[in-house]
Amino acid sequence: MAICRSPVLCVILLTTLSTTVRGARECIFMTHRPYRSTVSTTSSGQPSSWENNFSKDISRGRSQIDCAVQCGLSDACLGVRWAVEKKECHLYRLCNNNSDDVCEEPDLGGNSGTPRFLMKVRPKINPCRNNGSWEVEVDAGGGGGGGGGRCSCRDGWVGTWCGRRPSSCGELKRYRYPNGFYSLLSIQLPRHPGPIIQVRCDLLDFQAYTFIFKNRGTTSKNLSWTEYVDGFYQDEMNFWFGLENMHKFTDSGHNYVYLEYVFTYDWNYNADIYKYSGFKIGDASSSYSVSVEGSEFSLVGEYNKTSRARFRDCIRFINGTRFSTVDKDNDDNRLQSCASIRQTGWWFKSVCNLSCNLLGLTYKVTDLNFNQDSHIGAVLSGSEAMNNYPGLTELKKHLGAVVMYFVEFW
Repeated sequence: MAICRSPVLCVILLTTLSTTVRGARECIFMTHRPYRSTVSTTSSGQPSSWENNFSKDISRGRSQIDCAVQCGLSDACLGVRWAVEKKECHLYRLCNNNSDDVCEEPDLGGNSGTPRFLMKVRPKINPCRNNGSWEVEVDAGGGGGGGGGRCSCRDGWVGTWCGRRPSSCGELKRYRYPNGFYSLLSIQLPRHPGPIIQVRCDLLDFQAYTFIFKNRGTTSKNLSWTEYVDGFYQDEMNFWFGLENMHKFTDSGHNYVYLEYVFTYDWNYNADIYKYSGFKIGDASSSYSVSVEGSEFSLVGEYNKTSRARFRDCIRFINGTRFSTVDKDNDDNRLQSCASIRQTGWWFKSVCNLSCNLLGLTYKVTDLNFNQDSHIGAVLSGSEAMNNYPGLTELKKHLGAVVMYFVEFW
């Protein structure tokens, strides 16, 4: 015996008896709301949150209640749809991807606000994939909605049934993942359905950061073209996302980035921050040329407000430039290889980016033989650097890292 909270959203199955006395069965059905709230469309027009989680069995049915009774008598049945035109019950069970099952999603069609697909709130079988868990959500407000249920995903999986990879770090927030740093999160870009991309990202209350690079300046970045295209990892403070991944990200609409110069002056967070809109990386045929539309500058902390010198905008400076490495010279300098001089890969112009070498080594006042060509240089301008060299030297001493990342807002 059970109580039905809403004639629209749930159907109660009462006692079913047979000659074998199978006993009482009770099932509550509901419209599976996550379909309507999370469906988004890919470039091919297919809903990106559908994961083909079900297989369908068909039987005769006189009504929606009749179909619900049939589903309630089967522990394997997770949800039901009454195909009123054909007088059929479509009984949905978990799809077995390793069998001959035809995997699909239920038809959610309906009219006059009456749902055609109803799902058990408390299914006997967990419908969630990839270690996700089914959670019952009770209507605590007493509004007659009957509550519902949802899959709680983990391990970086998302979707109604935890059956797919996220399209970005920010999508984790839609599936109630906690804030924090996610190392090697696997994502799948809808516009580039090839191999998954592994990212390092930081999930915050209203933003998500997907890191393009971090340079602590303690390891050499004088690496090959292939390593810069594919990406590399040296340690948690020295890594590079990869030019091909950057192209796919910006081609998928991730075009807002931050560039930070982080200082280790005191125990507080201090940084020069440049924010760029319209940031794009071309494909391999363009040698991964960089372009940007707008930028703005901001300061965080007190240390850098006390110095006249500051680190310059190193992205607008290289707008339209192709990427170069020690073994692939694409710079604008016809006489020499800027990558060989600076000992890093970068988007070098004809002057070899004397004041912008963001993947270089950090300045060390104790190193008497320090190579000035290979250090991180990003002063505001040549004249200001000449006039305020002591302040500039102090600024370089406290530079802790250079960090660049994609930003998502919601």
